[in-house]
Amino acid sequence: MCAEILRRHPLQVISRGLALDLQRNITGWALAYAPLAYWPPFVVFDYMKQVNMAVFTDITDPDYRDQLLEIERAYRVTIDSIEGITAGSSDTKFKIFVKEHDEPLVLTIHETPDVTPAGLTSEESKQMLSYVDYLAKAIPSATDRLGRPVNVHVLQLLKAYPQSKYEAPFLELTFAGCKKPVSLVPFIQGRSFLNSPEELIAPQDVFRAGKALAAFLSISQSYPEAASFDDFEFGLFVDEINRIAANKEGLARLGYMLSEHQLQERDAAEKGWAYIAEMKEFGQDLLHCWHKLRDVESAFKSALIHGDLFTDNTMIDESGRFILLDFSETRYGSMGLDLGISLNSWASQNGLLVMENVINFLRAFDGVIPFNADAISLIPVFAQIGAYRWETFRIQRLEMQDPRQQSMRSPEEFQSLRYAWREVQALFDGARSVQELA
Repeated sequence: MCAEILRRHPLQVISRGLALDLQRNITGWALAYAPLAYWPPFVVFDYMKQVNMAVFTDITDPDYRDQLLEIERAYRVTIDSIEGITAGSSDTKFKIFVKEHDEPLVLTIHETPDVTPAGLTSEESKQMLSYVDYLAKAIPSATDRLGRPVNVHVLQLLKAYPQSKYEAPFLELTFAGCKKPVSLVPFIQGRSFLNSPEELIAPQDVFRAGKALAAFLSISQSYPEAASFDDFEFGLFVDEINRIAANKEGLARLGYMLSEHQLQERDAAEKGWAYIAEMKEFGQDLLHCWHKLRDVESAFKSALIHGDLFTDNTMIDESGRFILLDFSETRYGSMGLDLGISLNSWASQNGLLVMENVINFLRAFDGVIPFNADAISLIPVFAQIGAYRWETFRIQRLEMQDPRQQSMRSPEEFQSLRYAWREVQALFDGARSVQELA
């Protein structure tokens, strides 16, 4: 299908918790599954799990008294207390306690790129919030449209009053001379999913995630304003790697960050260059594949994709609802791309593929959006593109010496996954159904 890149290091795949060498055991998986008899509900809303972030805009600052009063007026609440939340990667969040609600709420100030590189523009944030609001209205009717019970529940953005003034599900307030969207949602207690060296994600949770993604995409494809979103363009990430390759200081910083030992500047630059040179080569090959994928319309439909459905962007609340979090990476693109991105988290551990989880996730997805043979053969390609996209993001953070990268998955994990997906391509090429992958 696409030109092979020579493998640079031994590859391993986790199967039943054991590391197996793919060269020696490419067909040695004897897997058994017990598909869940129920489809747990899941919730879609714009609230991110609590991990590693500072407060960029301090709403408790006396200079922002007027903004706080406007929030109280617009949402008809009286704020008793405010707590900063160290959450997400790009926005400022506060847990607020109000007299009118027994449970706390989450106030989000949607930050812009001049505050944090991962931020959206004000217009992009408003676009994303309107999309989440649409999902709240569209998902309840999904049972009739899909012809099967989906048990989908949505936690809607709270509406501001008077609605004649605030037609959208957010406010837009000015902080330090910059207009920023502000939204409010209920605070959710629940169980999070994290890839850790000590514990694999439970099969039933992987199955839930696969069904949740497919159900979300089946609904998202009908969004009437989809054309207003940017297309997912893989070439931008290849261009970014080319930019980094031309930055000698950035290459040295990257080499320092990738090394476990102290290096001289020249050695660090060489290490950074070696890593980026490999990414450039791999990226050009994937870019060739990406252009071909656009011609294969029969495999996967296009829709507004989540773009970041990693385990840490999901949780299960106390009532058992499966929740999708953080729509800041929403783009218009192939459903196969969202599937590939998600598999790099739900079906991996420390850069190793977990084949049980790969097949479990795909079986769940297939039960909602059936695969054809063309779609199955393209899954590893989309997964490589997804891994390269997020590897580029991690490299950017290392180059900028962003301290948040310390809490993120390393770029080497995604590099390993790129090669892992290359190695299993033949297995997917020969399968006419998900069941044949086992």
